[in-house]
Amino acid sequence: MKSKTVPVLFVLAAALIAGVFFISKKVLVKEDKSSTRARIVTPKSAGTASSETESTASSIESEKYETFVPLYSGETLISTLTIDINNDGYDDEVIIVRKANSQNLWVVAALIDSESGLYERLTPIETQFTRTRTFSYMGMDVTGEHKNALVYQGVADDGNYVMEIYLCVEEHGRSELRNIGDFSCDGTVFIQQTERSESYALAMSKGESFSVWVYKSDVQKEGETSAQNQIQQEYKWNPASQKYELAHEINVTAGRLAATELSRIQDGTVETFAAFLDGLWYKTSNTDGNIRYMYFNYPENEIIQLYKDTQEVYEWEDSKLRHNGIYLTAVNADIMNLHRRFDIALVNTDEIKITLRDDINLIISENTQWDGNYKKMSLQNTFGESSVAGDKNLYSKELKKGDVWKTADAALALSFGDFTYSLLNGGLTENGVYSVDKIGSFNVIQFRSDSENSILAEAYSMEFGTKVITETVKRKTVERVVTDYNNITFTPVKITSTDCFAVEGKSYVLTRDDTI
Repeated sequence: MKSKTVPVLFVLAAALIAGVFFISKKVLVKEDKSSTRARIVTPKSAGTASSETESTASSIESEKYETFVPLYSGETLISTLTIDINNDGYDDEVIIVRKANSQNLWVVAALIDSESGLYERLTPIETQFTRTRTFSYMGMDVTGEHKNALVYQGVADDGNYVMEIYLCVEEHGRSELRNIGDFSCDGTVFIQQTERSESYALAMSKGESFSVWVYKSDVQKEGETSAQNQIQQEYKWNPASQKYELAHEINVTAGRLAATELSRIQDGTVETFAAFLDGLWYKTSNTDGNIRYMYFNYPENEIIQLYKDTQEVYEWEDSKLRHNGIYLTAVNADIMNLHRRFDIALVNTDEIKITLRDDINLIISENTQWDGNYKKMSLQNTFGESSVAGDKNLYSKELKKGDVWKTADAALALSFGDFTYSLLNGGLTENGVYSVDKIGSFNVIQFRSDSENSILAEAYSMEFGTKVITETVKRKTVERVVTDYNNITFTPVKITSTDCFAVEGKSYVLTRDDTI
């Protein structure tokens, strides 16, 4: 009897131990789902994309974000950004929320406590933006002091471009965001990034601070604005006052931008401005020796970027007019989670300034290669052939009529005979022959130098400038735009059998010597 009892006790003991082990494993090994922060972003096909309307949430708001920052009652999380704000070596968070009692977007920065791992919210900042598609934010060391500043920017509902820059500082033992740059204008605002030294990259020294450039209309008396003039302002970081302060201000004349053409381009409708953009544009300044192209196709809702043998296609989603340009939002046709914003400012009737913004919470240095001025590939006037183009004989007559044509800085001087020209560039003199012809819609001048080397290109398109005159009509003083035959612009072109196209090279604006 005793021999049978011992094995039974061993079996019961083994079963009891196994049960305890199983229960302890279920209790002790429990997955901590609260620590999971990864998001799975699934690229969508072009067919599944839907355009944003006022009554539906944007694609940015529909994406599901996660955050450790505590949300208050009535707050809806829109977006998150992980950066080190207070320069303590730990990643903090900046979140964008929408409050139940406000249509505006709010920026909330939260600092992490390295010991407890909890996030402490700073005072929220109310922005002037209600739509996520015209808003972006990022962290950037603008001062060069190895401190991340919080920068948010975009087009507000009133059409003005807004940029705000904040630094995290200690005030009375508490951290807070201090505004170091407050910019708003009817033009555009951008941060001019420059290359910094290798010692800065290795955190061995401070770097050069970035300037902020502001372009706005020239305000006349009684609140009127001049469509012809702009004010260009440069703001620089002042370490003493801990703010961006105005360093330079330049009045920029739009030159050949005729008031009549400007009013037709900016008639207040997206369709007209989109028709102006329609076509191929090339970047006028390319440091890497390769031309970058931008193709706008409004009827097909496409924007294509071309560089070498590579092209990126973006679906044109939304457009918002501004005082001197337009703000476009687009989505990559292959990766629908990649949003790109095109800030386009009107420079001339055939020239625009483009600034790109990506909405992937990363600073993409490649984007700065696309920022800059662009000219239309075809020299044809946006609204048909210019009425001042005239006959080639008129250009020949006017060129020979002036004794000397000079650039504004008098560095280059040209004089024309019947078929010959003479050029003075500094202390160097050049002679040769020229011919004037009409190719397609354009008046073209071709040069053949007697010397092997010439600073002039082989061919240029010619266009007279414009000016505003005041005259009295029926006892009323009115302004009228007329052709200025004392100013002419040479734009380098490539000639084909039926037409000509703009190419890279230096353009010259020449004025009769007696008018300089």
